[in-house]
Order: sequence, then C-alpha cells, then structure tokens
Amino acid sequence: KSALVSEVHKPIVARRGNFISGKFDQLQRNIPYTSLLQAFRELIRQILSEPESSLSAWRSRLLSALGQSGQAIVEVIPELSLIIGPQPPLQSMSPSESENRFQFVFKRFAQAFAQHNHPLVLFLDDLQWADTPSLKLLLHLLQDVDTKHLLVIGAYRDNEVTTGHPLLHTLDGLRKAEVQITTLLLEPLGIDHIQELVSDTLRQAPDTEPLCTLLLEKTGGNPFFLGQFLRSLHDEKLIFFDATEQKWCFDLSEIKGRGFTDNVVELMAASIKKLRPQAQQVLRQAACIGNHFDLHTLLVVSEQPRMETAAALWEVIKEGLVLPLGEVFPLTQLADPDADQLFGSFKFLHDRVQQAAYHLIDASEQQGLHLQLGRLLLANTKPEALDDKLFDIVHQLNLGSEKIIDQKERYQLAALNLSATRKAKSSAAYEPALRYVN
Repeated sequence: KSALVSEVHKPIVARRGNFISGKFDQLQRNIPYTSLLQAFRELIRQILSEPESSLSAWRSRLLSALGQSGQAIVEVIPELSLIIGPQPPLQSMSPSESENRFQFVFKRFAQAFAQHNHPLVLFLDDLQWADTPSLKLLLHLLQDVDTKHLLVIGAYRDNEVTTGHPLLHTLDGLRKAEVQITTLLLEPLGIDHIQELVSDTLRQAPDTEPLCTLLLEKTGGNPFFLGQFLRSLHDEKLIFFDATEQKWCFDLSEIKGRGFTDNVVELMAASIKKLRPQAQQVLRQAACIGNHFDLHTLLVVSEQPRMETAAALWEVIKEGLVLPLGEVFPLTQLADPDADQLFGSFKFLHDRVQQAAYHLIDASEQQGLHLQLGRLLLANTKPEALDDKLFDIVHQLNLGSEKIIDQKERYQLAALNLSATRKAKSSAAYEPALRYVN
C-alpha cells in the first residue's frame, strides 16, 4: 500500500504540488494527532528551508488564515512560530468551545497550504491505528465546503478494521457529507505475478514455477513479505549466482528442508538476530521510540559513545531495515562534543520490522526499557523544550510506571500526566486527556 502511494509523489511535485505524509504507530496510540502533526511538521520544515521572499509570503498567508488563534497550532507544531512569530495567548473557553476553536483553526491552517497553484496531498498510513481525535479532525476538515485542492490518501489493513472501528464511522460520516471517496482494494500477488517478478529477478534461472509456488504458499502473495523472503533465501545462499554457468540458481529441496516460517515477523526477527549485538540493541531502542525517530533521541537513549551508536545505526541502514528521511547525518560530526543539536530523522522500512525488533525484547524487560527511555528523555530535555517533548516522555514513563518504586518519582510522573492532560485538552484531544488524568 505504502509503495503504491509513494509512486504518486513524483508527478505531484512535478505539478508544483506538495506531498506530505504521516504514519500512525501501533505503539503510540495514546499520543493525539501524531500522524497529522508529523505530516504538517514536515511541510513546515520544507517552508523554513525556502528563501526569505518565499518565507515572507507564507508568513502573510498563514497569519491571515490563523487570525488571533495561531497559538492553537503553535502548541502542537512549535516550529510554526519560526515562520509566524510569537502568538497571543488563547482565551480560556469551555471544552466544547475549545474543541470547536481548535478544529476551526486547524482547518484554516490546512486550507492555507491547499491552493489552486499549489495543491496539497496528505498521505496517512496505517489508519487502523489512528487515534480518535485525529479521525474527528480529519472528518471536520474534509466535510467543510471551503476545503479545496486537497487530496487525502489513507491506507489501512482491512483485516484489522472490523465493525465498530472508529475509522469506519469516520468514512460513514464523510459519505453522509457527500465527500467523494474512492476505495482501492489491493489484492495479493497471484502466481503469474510472482513468476514474472522472480523470472525478471533471476534472469536466466531454470524453471522457476516450483519456487514461485512455494513463495506464494509462504507469503500469501504479500509483496513486502515476498521481497523479504527472497532476500532471506539469498542471505542463506539458497539462491545464488553460479559464476561458472553465469546464471542464478536455487536449491528447492534445501529450501523446503530448512522449514522457513511463513510468519514475516519471525522472518524479520531471524534477520535482525544476524546483526551485531550493538546493531540489534539500537534497533530495539528505536522500536520503543516509534516508527519514526530522530538521531538526537536515539543517541540519548543508547547511552553509548556517539560513534558506536552511529556505526550500529549505519549497519541497520545498510541492511535496509531503517531508512533515512532526507540527508543522512555525517558520521564524522558525531565525534564533536559540542554538536548538541543533532539532526537526522529515520523510519523503519515497514511496521513489521519495528514489530519484529520490539518482539526481540523479552516481555519481562519491556516495561523496564520504556521506563529507562522515559527517564533518559526527561533528564536530557531542557526545561524550555519539555512542552514539545511532553507526550513522548509521558508515553514512555507510563508504559514503565509499574516499575517505579520511589514515591517522589511517582509524584513527578503524576505531575507530568497532569501537564499532558492540560496540553491534550488545549488541542481538544479529550480522549487522550482522560487517559492521562486517570
């Protein structure tokens, strides 16, 4: 699904459109608006890299759109203040009025980017894990008649969205509002597709039909599973290039004899276990952080020398398990002790890779690791940056809260949850606010 949507990217940019994307995380469902904010933060960073003349035009457009309520967006996307400057504080309102204000301001914010000469495409991946506030905000945005030049592409696993799922209620609401919805069901690859793919990959290999039949049986025709299974066969030298014969070969009887699993998480876990211990540890820590993570956070939680962490991260990048978002951070700069503000963001190749890495952590150790990550993030976050990192820190500490024995630390976590409650309430995310206050 994600691979198909990524093909839309180039023609959109070629037509002066903006393509932004966000991905909901199976481990971060309590963090409100995570995917939407991820996408629009990406857009704000793009704008900040433009020349001053362009930046000035965006400043005027955004200030006009947001009016006196720009702080509502700055609170959830702090980078916006670098474009529009400090904003007046928000007036105190009742919960329903606050929710209406946030939805209205966010709608105006999104509409400012979706213009006739600059259409906006927003891709939201893994909607089966979407939080309720995000779905409500999306419904409000798309059913407004003033929302034009905006295309939202959503992807989800239909086998995980059953009757009563919030996503289905959102889609029903959009249909009732007569919003145009096109549904594209992606079927698994059939045996003919797999034979075409394998024949193209292995070139002059002998009859591939028995291999393709086995691949279909093991992967169910899922393209991602298929690619990973072929890669594992190559890593195990069960598919190999015969230099003498100048052709690709495979040993079908040996492949069947190995008893490869048809569970892709187990397959990915087996692949991860072949990495050096340091690289495995970096992957496990990254999986706890989330599907997307930045280099600065990873260096904080790794507690290892910078160059060791960088080398481990580079190993998993070379294996294709993690992908850099944008420019890769120069490893030589990591040795600079003054390089406090390290940039560089990354994402897992697939949520199944993140899932496999997370499952390599023993269940009895997961709470302790989340607690350790939360403590490190809190200790390494400057007071003025705490509000921006608040949800991430509280998320980690709450997952490990049962391991907290010290009463002073428990009071501290209660205070952080209260701050998270207020922050969630200020952006009308009442369901997460209730969980934090509980």
